Amino acid sequence: MITDGQDTQKRAEDPNKPVMPSARRGAVGQIVTGSKQSTTRPRALPPFGAFVGRAWSGAAGVHIWLFWGRDQPWVVRGAAFGRAVAGVGTGAGAIIALEAMRILRALNLQPRRTIRIGLWGGEEQGLFGSAGYVSNHFATLSYSTKPEEQVVPEFLRQQTRAIAIKPEHSKFDAYFNTDNGGGKFLGIFTEGNSAVANIFQQWIAPISDLGFTTITLRNTGSTDHVSFDQVGLPGFQFIQDPRDYETRSAHTNQDTYERLSEPDLKQAAVIMAIFVYNTAERDAMLPRKPMPHPELEEQLAKPLEGIYPSAAKQ
Repeated sequence: MITDGQDTQKRAEDPNKPVMPSARRGAVGQIVTGSKQSTTRPRALPPFGAFVGRAWSGAAGVHIWLFWGRDQPWVVRGAAFGRAVAGVGTGAGAIIALEAMRILRALNLQPRRTIRIGLWGGEEQGLFGSAGYVSNHFATLSYSTKPEEQVVPEFLRQQTRAIAIKPEHSKFDAYFNTDNGGGKFLGIFTEGNSAVANIFQQWIAPISDLGFTTITLRNTGSTDHVSFDQVGLPGFQFIQDPRDYETRSAHTNQDTYERLSEPDLKQAAVIMAIFVYNTAERDAMLPRKPMPHPELEEQLAKPLEGIYPSAAKQ
């Protein structure tokens, strides 16, 4: 989820109070489709918490839902969204994201920053949906044009220049991703961000009874938070109960709705709502890691000269 928007509402009395799953069911709000995304606030909004959806077609569709906030920075939550109808692989992430938004709306919470949902197409083919969104709004990467590298997809090519930062990069707060099936949330990968790990430890203290107990500095790849992390934006993936995702349902014709667990989805949605709301309500944005420098990777990987003077040179 992502947060952005203008200061239009009074701040909640206790910004650190976790969201509780006491919301009743209700309409998600208006979903609008179009040829490109717009970040312009509509002239008229229903009571605070309206959702405005944007979608565009192409090699990888991207679907965005907005929950308007009061300040500029954004909090984003996302999930891979395949083209085929599926249960665990595609449906679970969308369900968790939308239910987390519904909880915030039904509780009539007023986050400081706008929260966005991104449902990314083309994740399996190369993170095309999320990478395209990041490239359009936050930063662009430069890839090698050497003939020998043209035979592999762009995302596998060597990066040749420094990351080109766009103005919206400074307004982005954090991205939270779920893409490992429909199992309940057990923890979160902080991608080596030790500063944010201490913050997350405080957030999970009231919800340890939900089974969410792990904050790890380890990283994980091959899903959409990588698109944000590789350009210096805080991006995190939740650790999930694997259930039978890897052993039976992932990328098979067994990926059907009856494999979804309603209790696990409810637990995940509650935790997602807590994380994005706490992020949206902090006085400061979440801390970032040092900016990556992919253009220096080849140079930094070279052996250090003179360490072993007696070693034979190649």
